[in-house]
Amino acid sequence: ADTQKPKVILHPGTSRFAAFKRWPIQNFVELARRLRSQQISVAMSYGPGEIELFRTAKAAVPDLIEIDGPSLGLLGLGQAMRQADVVVAADTGPLHIAAGVGTRVVALFGPKDSKLYGPRGEGHLVLQHDVPCRPCKLRTCPSPQCVLGIQVQQVEHAVGELTQG
Repeated sequence: ADTQKPKVILHPGTSRFAAFKRWPIQNFVELARRLRSQQISVAMSYGPGEIELFRTAKAAVPDLIEIDGPSLGLLGLGQAMRQADVVVAADTGPLHIAAGVGTRVVALFGPKDSKLYGPRGEGHLVLQHDVPCRPCKLRTCPSPQCVLGIQVQQVEHAVGELTQG
């Protein structure tokens, strides 16, 4: 049996422009806790201006591994993501970088149509909470239930599926 535990990278950020597509950092923290309790090594990557997201998570999950996107640049981020088994991210650039380097992704989709904007390639899982108003083209939303409705346990289950397979 392979004793090397799967490595999971969480990427909680999105562009500021798309901040309403974010899955709450508290959910990422809870997911990291659950994965760590299964002895899965977990890293968190962040982009420019997003270090606070990492600091919030690191305070709650001290052994969270840091992937400093701004220092690494896009190619370095791609290399880091290639070494992981699964990347969990919203509908954002790093999600597509991960898929592009061949890493399986759990895509947390909110307002956009995942058929158009979802990750390319095989073996990915797209999670979305179905609400009557999606897909939508709004640039902001007072209550984005499409993304807020995704439950931590659904994401944990999806990660488990991809690390098993």
